Amino acid sequence: MAARLVQNEGQRWNKQNFLMHAMGANTGGQVGSVMAAAITLSVLKGLGII
Repeated sequence: MAARLVQNEGQRWNKQNFLMHAMGANTGGQVGSVMAAAITLSVLKGLGII
């Protein structure tokens, strides 16, 4: 959603702007968060906390 908002605002100011590549950073951040959560859960399970 954030990438679409940035794209719309950018094109409102300059019709030649193409900013959708920002979506790649958003997707990469989400994948990283999921991987970090999986590792954290694995460590906690290994320690017998969960």
